[in-house]
Amino acid sequence: MAFFRKRGDSWQYRISYVDPITNMSKEKSKGGFKTKKEAQLAAHEIEKQLGEGFEQTDITLKAYLHEWLHEFKKGTIRKNTFNLHEANIRNHILPHFKNVLLIKVKPIMYQKFLNGLSNQYSKRAVEIVHSTMYNAMNKAVTLEKLEKNPCEGATIKGEHKKREFQFLENQHIPPFLKTARQYGYIYWIFFRVLIETGMRKGEAAALK
Repeated sequence: MAFFRKRGDSWQYRISYVDPITNMSKEKSKGGFKTKKEAQLAAHEIEKQLGEGFEQTDITLKAYLHEWLHEFKKGTIRKNTFNLHEANIRNHILPHFKNVLLIKVKPIMYQKFLNGLSNQYSKRAVEIVHSTMYNAMNKAVTLEKLEKNPCEGATIKGEHKKREFQFLENQHIPPFLKTARQYGYIYWIFFRVLIETGMRKGEAAALK
């Protein structure tokens, strides 16, 4: 149930509700509305969200990403993938968003974050960081911590760099194979097969 009162020149709402998990009574309030009608509309939206089970939370993005990594990702993905997510969060996401609340991350804010990365890194590098944030925010929607994914519809500037193929010159093959042999016969024969047949690495690795 919502209650309204005027404080000075602005209106405030206060909503009483029961937490569905703890079954304890809680309150949410917010002020600064110019009119009572504005406060009523805002309170109605919050009551609607609470009725649908949407989790109202003041958790920070930093705290949520830590929870996402260690409660939902660790042990379910490869270690290298986990380390990549962790590095993206530590080196790029948190330095930009700092202590912002999870629910305060908005599409325009996120787009500016990507644009800033695009000025420093390749498009592919930015896409990798975006993948981490997008997946984390998708999970937040599933957990009902967010209504919508703020990363949805974001664009990444720049162009993919064309890969320049480098070939091993004939005169470099013998010393290369000799070095490979020092690490074991399996390495020598593996690279010898690639050189002699032109196979791809995956095709050669599948041979018995």
